[in-house]
Amino acid sequence: MLMEKVFAALARGEAAVPERTVLTLENTDNSILFMPGPLADSGGIGIEALSVFPSDAARGIPTI
Repeated sequence: MLMEKVFAALARGEAAVPERTVLTLENTDNSILFMPGPLADSGGIGIEALSVFPSDAARGIPTI
């Protein structure tokens, strides 16, 4: 239900979509991505965090 509200607000142009922050771990190609999303109607904020490990593909496991 929350995501439904978020996408509806986005469609109405009422949602802020800040740029995501990407942190690449030193001496690796591994990254962590942070994607914040403020919710104006509730005064709250949500965040999606995603880790990316490209070398995992060679080991047969998911990279994301």
